Amino acid sequence: MTVDSLHTYYDVIRVLLTNVMKQDQETVFGLSEDDDLRNYDFSSLAAVELVVALELKFNILIEEEDMLIENLCTLNQIATLVRRLEEEQA
Repeated sequence: MTVDSLHTYYDVIRVLLTNVMKQDQETVFGLSEDDDLRNYDFSSLAAVELVVALELKFNILIEEEDMLIENLCTLNQIATLVRRLEEEQA
Protein backbone atom coordinates (compact mmCIF):
# COMPACT_ATOMS: atom_id res chain seq x y z
CA MET A 1 0.00 0.00 0.00
CA THR A 2 1.40 3.36 -0.96
CA VAL A 3 1.03 6.65 0.84
CA ASP A 4 -0.83 7.96 -2.23
CA SER A 5 -3.55 5.35 -1.78
CA LEU A 6 -4.03 6.54 1.81
CA HIS A 7 -4.69 10.13 0.71
CA THR A 8 -8.14 9.10 -0.48
CA TYR A 9 -9.06 8.45 3.16
CA TYR A 10 -7.63 11.61 4.72
CA ASP A 11 -10.44 14.03 3.87
CA VAL A 12 -13.16 11.64 5.03
CA ILE A 13 -11.29 10.99 8.28
CA ARG A 14 -10.74 14.73 8.75
CA VAL A 15 -14.50 15.34 8.50
CA LEU A 16 -15.13 12.65 11.12
CA LEU A 17 -12.42 14.11 13.35
CA THR A 18 -13.94 17.58 13.08
CA ASN A 19 -17.13 16.24 14.65
CA VAL A 20 -15.47 13.95 17.19
CA MET A 21 -12.78 16.34 18.41
CA LYS A 22 -15.06 19.38 18.57
CA GLN A 23 -12.40 21.33 16.66
CA ASP A 24 -13.06 23.76 13.86
CA GLN A 25 -12.67 22.45 10.34
CA GLU A 26 -9.74 24.77 9.60
CA THR A 27 -7.73 23.27 12.47
CA VAL A 28 -8.47 19.66 11.56
CA PHE A 29 -7.93 20.12 7.83
CA GLY A 30 -4.65 21.88 8.63
CA LEU A 31 -3.26 18.80 10.37
CA SER A 32 -0.50 16.92 8.63
CA GLU A 33 -0.75 13.17 8.20
CA ASP A 34 1.67 12.63 11.10
CA ASP A 35 0.48 15.26 13.60
CA ASP A 36 -0.30 13.62 16.94
CA LEU A 37 -4.01 14.14 17.59
CA ARG A 38 -3.40 13.99 21.34
CA ASN A 39 -1.87 17.45 21.00
CA TYR A 40 -5.31 18.67 19.86
CA ASP A 41 -7.46 17.43 22.76
CA PHE A 42 -7.97 13.95 21.30
CA SER A 43 -9.18 12.12 24.41
CA SER A 44 -10.04 8.50 25.03
CA LEU A 45 -13.72 9.39 24.69
CA ALA A 46 -13.00 11.02 21.32
CA ALA A 47 -11.15 7.85 20.29
CA VAL A 48 -14.19 5.71 21.08
CA GLU A 49 -16.45 8.10 19.18
CA LEU A 50 -14.04 8.00 16.24
CA VAL A 51 -14.03 4.19 16.22
CA VAL A 52 -17.83 4.16 16.00
CA ALA A 53 -17.81 6.80 13.25
CA LEU A 54 -15.16 4.90 11.27
CA GLU A 55 -17.09 1.65 11.56
CA LEU A 56 -20.26 3.28 10.27
CA LYS A 57 -18.62 5.31 7.50
CA PHE A 58 -16.36 2.56 6.13
CA ASN A 59 -18.57 -0.44 6.99
CA ILE A 60 -15.80 -2.12 8.97
CA LEU A 61 -15.53 -3.72 12.39
CA ILE A 62 -12.67 -2.47 14.55
CA GLU A 63 -11.79 -5.21 17.01
CA GLU A 64 -10.59 -4.47 20.53
CA GLU A 65 -7.00 -5.38 19.67
CA ASP A 66 -7.00 -2.65 16.99
CA MET A 67 -8.31 0.02 19.38
CA LEU A 68 -4.84 1.03 20.46
CA ILE A 69 -3.78 4.66 20.60
CA GLU A 70 -0.91 3.72 18.28
CA ASN A 71 -3.54 3.01 15.61
CA LEU A 72 -5.58 6.15 16.22
CA CYS A 73 -3.31 9.09 17.04
CA THR A 74 -2.41 10.31 13.53
CA LEU A 75 -4.29 10.58 10.24
CA ASN A 76 -1.79 8.23 8.64
CA GLN A 77 -2.28 5.57 11.32
CA ILE A 78 -6.06 5.84 11.13
CA ALA A 79 -6.07 5.62 7.32
CA THR A 80 -3.71 2.63 7.42
CA LEU A 81 -5.96 0.86 9.92
CA VAL A 82 -9.11 1.55 7.90
CA ARG A 83 -7.49 0.40 4.65
CA ARG A 84 -6.20 -2.81 6.26
CA LEU A 85 -9.58 -3.63 7.79
CA GLU A 86 -11.40 -2.95 4.54
CA GLU A 87 -9.09 -5.38 2.75
CA GLU A 88 -9.37 -8.03 5.47
CA GLN A 89 -13.13 -7.78 5.81
CA ALA A 90 -13.99 -7.54 2.12
